[in-house]
Amino acid sequence: MKRIFAVLIAAMLMLTVFAGCASSEAEAENGSAVALKIGNTEYTVNDVQYMYVATFNEVYYNLYYTYSSYGIDVSTIVDISKPLEEQMVDETKTWHEYVLDYTVNTLKSITGVYEEAIANGFVLPEEYQTDLDSFSQQLEEIAAKNSMTKEEYIENSYGKGVTEETVRKMTEIQIYCNAYIQDYQGKVTVSDEDIQAYYEANKKDIDTVAMRFFFTPTYSDEEGSEYTHEQAKAAAEAVAAAQNAEEFDNLAYENADEEQKKSYDEGGSTLMQGITYNGVGIEEVSEWLFDEARQYGDTYTFHDVEYSSYLIVMFEERVDPNYDYIDVRHILITPEEDEEGNISDEAWTAAEEKANEIYEGFLAGEQTEEAFGELAKEHSADGNAAQGGIYEDVKKGQMVETFNNWCFDEARQPGDSGIVKTRFGYHIMYFVGTGTNNLTGTIEPSVTSEKVSAWIENFSVNAAEERTEAFDTIDSKIDDIVAAANDSASNETEVEKADNASGIIIAALIVIIIVCIVIILRNGKGKKNAETAETEAEAEETEESVLPEATDEELTEEELLAEEAFEEGASEEEPAEEASEETAEEAEEAEETEEKTEE
Repeated sequence: MKRIFAVLIAAMLMLTVFAGCASSEAEAENGSAVALKIGNTEYTVNDVQYMYVATFNEVYYNLYYTYSSYGIDVSTIVDISKPLEEQMVDETKTWHEYVLDYTVNTLKSITGVYEEAIANGFVLPEEYQTDLDSFSQQLEEIAAKNSMTKEEYIENSYGKGVTEETVRKMTEIQIYCNAYIQDYQGKVTVSDEDIQAYYEANKKDIDTVAMRFFFTPTYSDEEGSEYTHEQAKAAAEAVAAAQNAEEFDNLAYENADEEQKKSYDEGGSTLMQGITYNGVGIEEVSEWLFDEARQYGDTYTFHDVEYSSYLIVMFEERVDPNYDYIDVRHILITPEEDEEGNISDEAWTAAEEKANEIYEGFLAGEQTEEAFGELAKEHSADGNAAQGGIYEDVKKGQMVETFNNWCFDEARQPGDSGIVKTRFGYHIMYFVGTGTNNLTGTIEPSVTSEKVSAWIENFSVNAAEERTEAFDTIDSKIDDIVAAANDSASNETEVEKADNASGIIIAALIVIIIVCIVIILRNGKGKKNAETAETEAEAEETEESVLPEATDEELTEEELLAEEAFEEGASEEEPAEEASEETAEEAEEAEETEEKTEE
C-alpha cells in the first residue's frame, strides 16, 4: 500500500504550525453550531474553521516557497500583516473570500466522495484503520515534542474552539475519502480509444524527434576572453554546411570556441533524442523540426538576436511513438584514467580486452539472463551492478547513441548479446525483451488521472450546499496567525523536523490529498524503469545552453532524461544485506568513476 498519509501528515503539520489562536471566546462557544450542510453531512463552525485554517496554510505555504525560490517577497501577493478581507486576489474577490470558497469547494469534494463510499458499503482497509486508531496517541506525542498538551497544540494550530473531537471527525472523513479514491483509481479502465484520443489531443507532448545541435554564443569576461558576433556567425555557417551526422560532429568540434570544445570532443555529443515539440522551447525551431517534409540531414539556423547567439540544428529522424520499451542488462567496463583524468589508447585497449574476456566467459557458459546478471554484479562499473545491470522500460533515445541503437535494432531478440563502445567504456549487452508499450506507458496514467479528477470535480460541482446563520461567524483570523505563518515559512521548526522524521499519520488537508493522488496517477504503476535515473549534470547544462528559452514547465520529463542514464544506475533498490564489504567498496568506486565521467 502506498502510505500516502505518511507524507501528507508531515506536510499538514508543517502547514498548521502557521496558525494561531485567533477566535474569540464567543466564537469558541458557538463552535458546535452547524454552519454548513453538504448532502447529508453537517459541518460545525469548528469543522469549517479547521478546514479554513488548513486551506489558508496550504495556499500561503505554496505561495511562499514558490515566490521565495525566485527571490520574490510573498507579501507582494498576499500580505500577512494585513487582514485578508482588505486584500484582493483579483478585481472581484478578496483573499478571505477566495480562501473561504476554496474551503467550501474542498468540503464539497470530500463529502461527495465520502457519502458515495458509505452508500456503496466501502470498508476502510486495515492499514488505514490502523493509522486512524493510533491517531490520538500520535497527536499526543507530537504535542509533547512541542511542550504542549493535545488541547494546546490543536488550539495553537487551528484556533480556539477546535478540539480533538473536531480534528478526529475531519481526519476520519478525509482518510475514508482518500482510501475510497485509491480504490476507485485502481478500478478505472483505459480503453484503446481513450489512448488514441489523448494522443491526438497531445501530440506536441508525445511525438519525438532526434536532432543534432551546435550552439555558439558570444561573450566577453573580465579576464579578457571574448567570442565576437562575427566569430559566432562564421562558426554557425560552417557547421550548417554539414551533410550528415559525422560531418556535423566533426565541424562542431572544429568550430567550437576553446571554452566549448570539450563538449564536442567525443562522438555523439551533438545528438539529442526524445525531443518533443513543446520540449524545444523555441517555437520556430519546433515548427521546423516537426514539419512533415523534414528529411535526414536537413539543417536549420536559429539566430537569437537578443543574446547574439546561434543555434544550428540537424534533423535526424522522427520516432513513431507506438513502440515497446525494452529491458536490457549490461556490464560496463571503463578504461582507467591517469592522474589528470585523461584516458590513453592503451587504457582503452585494456578495457576492450577485459570486456572481450568477460564476454567470452559468458558465451562459454550457460548464456542465461541469470548468469549474465551475476557477471554484472561481479564486473560492472555501472551504478546498477548490484541489481545485475538491469534497465527496465528503456525508451528510445534515453541512452547514448550506440547503446540505444543496439537495443532498438529491429532484428533484436530476447537472449541476444554483444559488445558496444560508448564514450564511457565498453558495454557487454544482454537483451532481456520488450516491456510496456510507449503510448500505453505514457498516456494511460494521464488518462486515469483525468478520469479520477473529473469524478472528484463532479462532486464539487453538483453537491447540494446549505449555509446557516452560524456560517457568518467564520472569519479569516488572519490578524493573529500571520506572525506564526511568516516565522514558520522562513524557518523550519522542531515540530517540522519531528513530524517529517516520524511519518505521523493523522488528519491531512484534502487539497494536498488530491494533488498527491494526481501525482501518483501520473507516475502510474508497474516496475521501476530507467526513466527514474537522475538527469546528469552534463545533459542538464547542455539543454539549458542550447535551449535558453525553455522553462521547467515546458520541458517534460522525457526531454529532461539524460542520454547517459545507464551511467547513473536506474534501480532505486538498495543492495542486498548479504552483499559483501568488497561489493560495497566496488559500488563506491563505480560512483566515483561516474562523477569523474560527468566532469
